[in-house]
Amino acid sequence: MGAAVRIHEPLGERAAMLPLAVGDGEEAGLRVPGVAGVALTLENRGAQWLARPAPGATAWLNGQPLLEAAALDAADVIGLGSAQIIVRPDTGELHVKHLAGNATVAPVQQEVLPGAEVVAGVQQVFAAGAVDAGAARAGRRRAGGWLLLAGLVPLLAAGLLLFALVPVPVQLQPQDTIVQASGPFDWRAGGKLFLLPGRRTLTFSHAGYRSQGLALQVTHALADAQPLAVTLARLPDRYTIDTGGVAAGLLVDGGSAAQLPGTVELNAGTHELLVRAPGHVDYVSRMVVEGGGHQRHLQITLQPATGWLVLDTMPAGGRISIDGKAQGSAPLRVELDAGLRHLAIAAPGRRGWSSDIAIIAGRTLDLGRIDLAVPPPPPASSAVAQLAGTAPPVATAAPAAPPPPPPPAARITSPLAGTLILLPAGRYLQGSERREQGRRNNEVQREVTLTRAFYLAENEVSNAQFRAFKADHVSGIALDKSLDLDQQAVSNVTWDEAVEYCNWLSLREGLPAAYERRDGRWQLIVPFNRGYRLPSEAEWEYAARYVDGKSWQRYPWGDALPPPAGAENLGGAESLPTKPGPDVRLASSLPGYRDDHAVVAPIGSYLRSPAGFHDLEGNVSEWMHDVYVSLPDAQPVTDPMGPATDGPHAVRGANWRTASIAELRPAWRDRAAAAAQTLGFRLARFAEDAT
Repeated sequence: MGAAVRIHEPLGERAAMLPLAVGDGEEAGLRVPGVAGVALTLENRGAQWLARPAPGATAWLNGQPLLEAAALDAADVIGLGSAQIIVRPDTGELHVKHLAGNATVAPVQQEVLPGAEVVAGVQQVFAAGAVDAGAARAGRRRAGGWLLLAGLVPLLAAGLLLFALVPVPVQLQPQDTIVQASGPFDWRAGGKLFLLPGRRTLTFSHAGYRSQGLALQVTHALADAQPLAVTLARLPDRYTIDTGGVAAGLLVDGGSAAQLPGTVELNAGTHELLVRAPGHVDYVSRMVVEGGGHQRHLQITLQPATGWLVLDTMPAGGRISIDGKAQGSAPLRVELDAGLRHLAIAAPGRRGWSSDIAIIAGRTLDLGRIDLAVPPPPPASSAVAQLAGTAPPVATAAPAAPPPPPPPAARITSPLAGTLILLPAGRYLQGSERREQGRRNNEVQREVTLTRAFYLAENEVSNAQFRAFKADHVSGIALDKSLDLDQQAVSNVTWDEAVEYCNWLSLREGLPAAYERRDGRWQLIVPFNRGYRLPSEAEWEYAARYVDGKSWQRYPWGDALPPPAGAENLGGAESLPTKPGPDVRLASSLPGYRDDHAVVAPIGSYLRSPAGFHDLEGNVSEWMHDVYVSLPDAQPVTDPMGPATDGPHAVRGANWRTASIAELRPAWRDRAAAAAQTLGFRLARFAEDAT
């Protein structure tokens, strides 16, 4: 998902989102002088920021030509047109300085390579002998008072020394950074360093941070130049990670980092950790690293990639086989490899029983007691009578054709799925037209045909429903308010966890599991069955726009923006932080909008859409089944379910923090690869099995 950013410009401050086009013209989200059209784009990949120049554009990064996409670090300087942009990914800020009409603005200085030198924008020449000549003339005038002169010389020298010192303005992070300068005399007072003219070597140091050196040519021009900005990077923390003796690999933010058990250095910030070992379930965690050179210990318990099956039969003693291999007689508890398995039960004189089951690693699937019904007695056989010589053959009528199945119910309900609403097959225009206000390039407009009726839950899955599956789940706290109340929509759930909940619920309710583990990831079983699953992007937008199958609307509340007060749980004024802290800096809200819930609301708290759904454009954004594609094919499609590949999954719908009008449109789409407090899910399933 995009990253929030705070822009500091000469005329004030404002909030924006990455990706951000920089240059001039209507498409530029950040306009700078001296540029024609969009010259570069600022993007993010998680916590990492990138600068991507436009073809043929002239841009500079820290004084070097920017020819291709480059990763950005704290206090990097981008030169573009008549402006400098200082980027601060660590604090989510952009500082923009316009240089037009002010050619003496000194560049912001950061870490300088050995041998490099910082020179002020204006060189100043000093007359080296001026002080000596003045002293000589004073000596001649006071030739007779040499004893008095001997007493005044130290005072005069001290005064001349103070007069010669240059007050160099500095901006230091941290503010109490220790500065040491080469030379006979210097000191620091407040935001200034007082240095003698000449070439000086400065050393900046602070406990818990990397020291930084800087060569500086000190002239009086520095006194009026822009402050010298120096930001020290925090030292990484060193983690000793214990996996209980299991040999595993550690990936940090998707890249290989270390072999475990072992040690690894992690830079300050938020990181995605993945520990992977053969025969075990991947351990995934989001970790906030403080930094500062601390020694940490982390204990990780890897779960085996197996689960358990528990069942009994009535009558007892049914013979159990899994994937064609005998497992013994019921009652039975057996450990199985995770994945889709075929269960068969046989008993003498009884009807056989079979089903596909999904074994989830580290979990127990309890099917309870399975009733093996007695088969109906065979009909009286005319052949037996003939053999006895007691009756002639009797002609029998052909069996009557079975009646057609009843149509699916308009609504179905269960305790852990809630109410699901039937949507008929149909055709509609997905995406948005090119001129739609707020449109993004990934909203390709195309005709979509859905050939199968499907059910979609009227509400998002709640904490109470999800904790029936995973009792220790925690949605968390935001703005000092709990996200874990039973009737709040569940959040902080990964895509895999949402899929595992779907399979668990299907088997609990006697439905086939919709997903199986293939090629290391969850995929839909083909042909698609009636098991619970996540909706496709096409189904979700179909439901969000649906009125009666013939008419469609632009938003769940109607055809106009802004939304009426209380229409959805969005980023209203009540969602702004009330206490100082990191959230205040990037906080923003929909102008003039209130919805009475500062964080996630109880499911069903807001108005229904015409099709009967709650919270399609609010509360929490929702995981889709599809793997995300940035530019879908514009040709008409039928029953699209996304590509059968791995990758981040699509996300639809606004949430309780959404403060952008553009993101309220049903066509808006994004992607995510990890859990978030603004991200949950709702259930879908087909009305009928595939023929």
